[in-house]
Amino acid sequence: MHEMQYRDCRSLEPAVITDNLSHRFALMFSAGLACAAMQTMFLREYLSVFSGNEFVIGVIWAFWLIATAAGSKVGGRLTKWNNIFPLLFIFSVIIAIIIIRAVRLLFEPGEVIAPWHIIIIVFLTQTDTAFFGGLVFGWLSRAEKGPKLYLAENGGSVLGLVILSICILSNISNGYMITSVLLLFSVSVFYKSKFLFPALIVLAVFLMIDSVSIHWKYPGKIDLIQNGAQGEVAITESDGGTTTFLDGTIYRSDISRPSIEQAVHLPAAMLEKKIQRVVVIGNQGQIAQLKKYPDLHVDCLETEPLLAVDGCKCAAVEALRSIEPYDLVLIGSGLPSSGATCRFFTLEFFKRMRILTGANGVLSFTLQLSENYLSPQEKKLKDLLQTTLLNVFRHVFVIPGDGYTFIASDNRLLWPVKPLVPTSYLEAYTLASLTDERIDQANSRLDTMHINTIEKPKALLLAQKQWLDIFGIRFLIFYAISAVLIVIAFVFLPRTKAAQSIATSGFATGVYSVTLLLIYQFTYGTLYSNISLLMIALTAGFVIGSCIKKFPFSDLVIGIYTAGTLVLLITIPFPPLVLFFIFHGGIGILSGAQFVTRKNTSWSGLYAADLTGGVLGMTLCSTLMVPYFGITAVAAGLGVIKLISAFISMSASGSSLQLTDSNRNL
Repeated sequence: MHEMQYRDCRSLEPAVITDNLSHRFALMFSAGLACAAMQTMFLREYLSVFSGNEFVIGVIWAFWLIATAAGSKVGGRLTKWNNIFPLLFIFSVIIAIIIIRAVRLLFEPGEVIAPWHIIIIVFLTQTDTAFFGGLVFGWLSRAEKGPKLYLAENGGSVLGLVILSICILSNISNGYMITSVLLLFSVSVFYKSKFLFPALIVLAVFLMIDSVSIHWKYPGKIDLIQNGAQGEVAITESDGGTTTFLDGTIYRSDISRPSIEQAVHLPAAMLEKKIQRVVVIGNQGQIAQLKKYPDLHVDCLETEPLLAVDGCKCAAVEALRSIEPYDLVLIGSGLPSSGATCRFFTLEFFKRMRILTGANGVLSFTLQLSENYLSPQEKKLKDLLQTTLLNVFRHVFVIPGDGYTFIASDNRLLWPVKPLVPTSYLEAYTLASLTDERIDQANSRLDTMHINTIEKPKALLLAQKQWLDIFGIRFLIFYAISAVLIVIAFVFLPRTKAAQSIATSGFATGVYSVTLLLIYQFTYGTLYSNISLLMIALTAGFVIGSCIKKFPFSDLVIGIYTAGTLVLLITIPFPPLVLFFIFHGGIGILSGAQFVTRKNTSWSGLYAADLTGGVLGMTLCSTLMVPYFGITAVAAGLGVIKLISAFISMSASGSSLQLTDSNRNL
C-alpha cells in the first residue's frame, strides 16, 4: 500500500509543478544564466561603492551562497509554483542595483563605509536574487532528477558568464549588461505568459534611470563613467585639471600632491648617478612629475586599458622584460589591501623588479601610512615589507613624510638629499618637517623574521586587520562568523553520508577556487579582467561532471586532486596560463560528478549542503586560511579533510553492506 501511495504522489507532481518537461528545463537553464550573470554584476557594483578587499568579497560570496541554500530548502517544501516568482526576481535585481548606487548618498564624500554597514547592505540587496536560484532548483527537484537539473543550471551559468565576458571586454556599461541578461531571461520564461509585458516595463524604466543612478556613487559633477576590465572608471574635469576615479577612489589627479612629489623626486635624488631610464607601474601622477626631468626615457604600464593614457601601455607587469636595466622603478599601487594590490609586495615580485633595476637601479613605492604615529598593524606591515625587501636588495631606506616611501637598491643610497627639480611641497614642507628621530623610527624593525610571499601573503592579513581597526573591530569576528556558519551547517543540513560528502566537497571546492584565483592574481596580475573566463572553466567543469554516471572513491580522488594541484601551482615559479584553466575546470568536473552520482537522497538538501560548504570555504580562505597558514598548509588540510570524509563514507558503506548480508541470511 505504501508503494502504491508513493507512485500516486509521483505521478501527480509533474502536473502540479509546471506545464511540461521542456518548460521545466527552460526555467532551470534561464535561472542559472540570470543568477550567474547577476552575481558578477552585483560584485562589480559593490566594489565600485565599497572599494572592497577580501573581507568584502568574502561577505558577498557568503551571503549569496547562504541565500541560494535557503532557497533550495524552501523550494523543496513549496506546495505550489507561481509565475509571479520570476517577475519578482527581475524586480528585486533592479531595486537592488538602484539601492547599491544610492548608498553613497548616505555617507560623506570619501568616507569609508564600515564593515557592519557593508554586511547589512549586501544582505538587503542580493539575498532575494540568490534565493530565487535556489528556489527554482529546490522546487523542480521534486519532480525531476537532480543530475538533469544540475546540468541545466550549470549550462545556463556557462552561457550567462560567456555573454558577460564578451560585454565586459567590449566595455559595455553595467546597466546595459543587466538589462540584456534580464531581457533574455524574461523572454525565455514568459514567452507565453501575461507577465512578459510587466517585465519589459520594469526593464524599460531601469534603462531610463540607469544613467542618472550611476552618478549617485560620486560626489560632485562627473563627466564620464566607463566600465573597464578592472573596474569602474570615472573622470571629472575642473580648472585644476583631470581627476580619475577607479571603483570610487581617486586613482590619478593632475593637481600636484605632496605624496606624489615625495614618491618620485626623493628616490630620483638618492641615486649616485643621473637617471636616464624609468618605468612606472600604475601612473597615479608620477608621469607628470617625471616630465620635469630633461632627456628622460619613461615606460609606463597599466593593468586597466581605460587608464592607459599619457603614453602608458596596458600589460601585465609580471611579463615586463627590458634589454637595458632601469635606473628607477616606481610602483604606484596603494596599500596591499586586496589580492590585486598585495601582489606588488611579495618576495617573488621584488625579485622580478630586481632583474629590471640591475645592480645599480632603485625600486621605490610610497604607502599612505599614518604620518606621525603608526598603529600596531601599520608598524607590522612596515616591518614586513622592509624585511621582504632586504631579502632581495642589499640596502633599504624608509622616509616618513606624506606617506612612507620605501627605497631599495643593491647600490649605496644617498641621504640626506634635495630634489633635483623644482617642487611645490617637497622641499618646503615634507623635508622641512623631517627629523633624525622620525627617520630612525621609520628604519627600525621589531619584526626581522616574517616575509610576504605568494605562498603566505601576510600583508593581506595585516591590511585587513588595519581596516577593521579603523572601526574598532577585532579580527576575532572571523572566528565568530566561522563558528556561526558551522553551527548552522550542523543544525540545518541533512545528517546523511551523501550530505556529509557533498558538504566537505563544497568546502574543498570553495577553498580551492579562491586559492587558485589568488595564485593567478599574484602570478599574472590581471585577475579581474579574466575572472569570468576562469569561472567559465569551473562552471563548464560542472556541466561535464554532471554527465558522469559513476564515480567510485570520489572523496579520495577529490582530496588528492585539490592537494596535489595546488602544491604543483605554488611550486612552479611561473605556472603556464593554461594550467589555471585546466585545474579550475578539473575541480568542477570532480565536484559535479560527485554531486550527480549520489543515490537515494533529497536533491534540494544535497544542493543546500554543497552551497553551505562553499560558503565556509570561500569566506574563510582569502581572509583567514591562506594569509595565516599558507597555501601549502591549506592544500594539505583539504587533502586531510577529504581523506577523513572518504574514510567515513567507506565505513558507512561497509556497515550498510554487512547489514544487507545479515538480512539476506536471515
